[in-house]
Amino acid sequence: MKCPKCGADNPDNARFCSLCMETIDRADAFAPAGMPAREPGEAYAAPGEWRGDRDTLAPQVSEVVTSKIRRFRVKVVLYAIVIAAVVVWLVLSFTVWGNPSAGKRSGQLMDAVNDRNMDAFLELFEEHDRTAAEDKYRSVVSYLGDGGRYEEVSLVVDHQSNYEAVAYIDYCVIRTGGGSSREISRSDNLRIILENQKGRWYVVPRGTDIVP
Repeated sequence: MKCPKCGADNPDNARFCSLCMETIDRADAFAPAGMPAREPGEAYAAPGEWRGDRDTLAPQVSEVVTSKIRRFRVKVVLYAIVIAAVVVWLVLSFTVWGNPSAGKRSGQLMDAVNDRNMDAFLELFEEHDRTAAEDKYRSVVSYLGDGGRYEEVSLVVDHQSNYEAVAYIDYCVIRTGGGSSREISRSDNLRIILENQKGRWYVVPRGTDIVP
């Protein structure tokens, strides 16, 4: 058995070379003639086979690929932001924006009268109350006259329960079409009655009174 380092002859069962004291690997010692002895710790390779480096080879990603990956990640983040914004908008549309509070409903009622928009006025009432609501709208508009309106309206909302609320006109100026004006205070007891039906506030004709 030959030493793979110095080529000295050694007994077949030797673990160390008798000449150079190198550890003998039996696979190298009995390698066919003409095959180069491998260095200690080096993986075996057949003749003509690429032996490579001892260190592990790590493939390098090109700059083009790296740039594409970076742009793709940016797009993913942007798309995620857009989707999140749309989801938030939809949630707010169907909850906060799409379901105004009792106070905002009362303000919409006053605005509908000022704009002489009966359709907007009636939409604030449940369908079975709209006939009575139409009568109320006409009586209010008749009281105000042409060009009459509510100005400087201030409302105070009293939530009597989760399903009932009263919006009192705390202060406003009623200007009639005839040119007269009247200041309204809480003592005039003008109010808007509201009920919450399936999470949505509706004006109730009974008890609602916005003219003195």
